Amino acid sequence: LTLTAGQQRIIPDVIDAEMRRKGIEGIGSSRGGLAGALFATAESGDLSGIVVGARTGSPDGRGGQYGLFYTAVPDGAAFTGDAWIYGLQQNEENRTNLALVNTGEVDDSRSSFSIEIYDQNGTRQRKKVYAHVEARRWRQINSILANHALDTTQAYVRIKQFIGNNPFLAYGVVNDGGVPGQRSGDGAYLPARK
Repeated sequence: LTLTAGQQRIIPDVIDAEMRRKGIEGIGSSRGGLAGALFATAESGDLSGIVVGARTGSPDGRGGQYGLFYTAVPDGAAFTGDAWIYGLQQNEENRTNLALVNTGEVDDSRSSFSIEIYDQNGTRQRKKVYAHVEARRWRQINSILANHALDTTQAYVRIKQFIGNNPFLAYGVVNDGGVPGQRSGDGAYLPARK
């Protein structure tokens, strides 16, 4: 793919239209679900000033799709130690899922995380959430506030990695609808911060 100054390229259905058509190894030949990482590298020049993003979707069970757009994370920008995610919601109109990614950049070690939930006033909820993610894998914690911080409608979280050698990624997704199947289900991306 070549980009000139000021040019934007949108590649619709990149997995089926580009990768499967070209027989890229590991993608498989049939249409359908796929979860994984996409890496963009510069063959010449560098990627400074370039924004790479993706819109993904998964079936909503009613013939539609849940969708989410998010931008790429530069190589070396993953977290070690801890990270924070702000803007989590659980109410009649929205719910938040939380996702963790073990990058597998260093080795094949499993990562273990503790997640502290704070309400909008900065009061830590009593219960910590624990999650484990194998190398080069992803884990989503659905409706984290409804399931782990009852009666908390707005919150932020601190994610601490306490086992594992690999840097990690973390993000939240605020979904339209207080429960799955309600409203559009589309999501807004909440990136983690240091």
